[in-house]
Amino acid sequence: MKIERKLIEEIGRLRRHHIPSYSRGLKRVFRRYLGKTDNFDIIVHAALRIPDSYYSAEVISYIAARGALEGLSHCRNYFPLALKKVEEVPQEWRRAELLEEIARRIGRAGGDLDELFNHTVRLQDERHYYRVMKRVAGAYMYSGMLEKLIAQISRLKGKRRRQALKILALHAEKMNMQEKLLQSLRSGEDSALVREYLKRRKRAPRRGSRRRRTQERVPVSPGIRGMERFALGLYNTYRGSIKTAQLRAVARAAPLCHAYGMKLVLLGFHTEDPEELIERVSVESRISGCATYLKLLREAGHLLVFSHPGDGFLPGAGELVAATPEPQEGKRISLEELVHLKGDVCIVMGLGRRGLPGRFLETVERHVELTGHGIPLETCTVMGIICERLRSNLERC
Repeated sequence: MKIERKLIEEIGRLRRHHIPSYSRGLKRVFRRYLGKTDNFDIIVHAALRIPDSYYSAEVISYIAARGALEGLSHCRNYFPLALKKVEEVPQEWRRAELLEEIARRIGRAGGDLDELFNHTVRLQDERHYYRVMKRVAGAYMYSGMLEKLIAQISRLKGKRRRQALKILALHAEKMNMQEKLLQSLRSGEDSALVREYLKRRKRAPRRGSRRRRTQERVPVSPGIRGMERFALGLYNTYRGSIKTAQLRAVARAAPLCHAYGMKLVLLGFHTEDPEELIERVSVESRISGCATYLKLLREAGHLLVFSHPGDGFLPGAGELVAATPEPQEGKRISLEELVHLKGDVCIVMGLGRRGLPGRFLETVERHVELTGHGIPLETCTVMGIICERLRSNLERC
């Protein structure tokens, strides 16, 4: 009962007049109470009362997916509530956007895909139908429910059925399941259509093949004299497992470090295996060539991964310097002064809303502030400023 009262109090303190902020606030409250309670009905009921059904469905599906991924299987029961709210969204393009996101979340966390399929079929615009069906079919297949998906597609007719079968063939090709798919199809007409589509895929040049060939020819950084002493450090302050937000930051840092000849140091990523990070970045990030840059950094010995920062000493990283908008008295240092320090230097920035932890700021001996006015900047902006200023200062030396 105490936890329920606290939940009600925290929800009551959120700003209701701004719906996006209120929605983000509900998700923050949910994350805060993960591990403290198994019952999130109070938060879900608050989400159901959001006037805009788009945000209501988004919050409920987030709670369902995140809860299930954290081991609370009963949270999957919230997915049908989210789908009911999707139906109340008046604009079809917004409904399609929501259905794509819910399909992605059900694909990862598990849940009833049949109801999602039915919602997809009700979309009127062919472009919306095709886009969402690609995501829904992928969720079925990656969940090992090929037979169930084929049964659902068999209920469709005409152009929609042909489109669904083409999407099915596309996923089967990606997963190397062409033979299994052809054996599972009950209709001879469907089997012939899929077989013909797969033949055309073999004959025709793959879309994006030119782009992939371009990515293989990654430019070799000539290196900038003196930059090899420096490293960009990303300190992960998000709770729980590695999320997409952290992986995107790593993907953006990799080409910067490659271009400027710097090291990339990752702290607090709950793993010390660079291969695991490289694989996840390559799958979950769309930034061009990011996985290739990470591999080049690893091969050069410029990718260092630590599960925690220790006591301010990381082998191979050099002296740790904190990038913070609020440097402590007696610890402030400029980037111009950093260039004249001897030995290796790793400039660490916080990855997440909390910034660098206070304990870490106390541990390191030097703090750098970039704007001169104590203005906090986004992590990727900080990385770019640091790299370019270090380069220009080294050239003047």
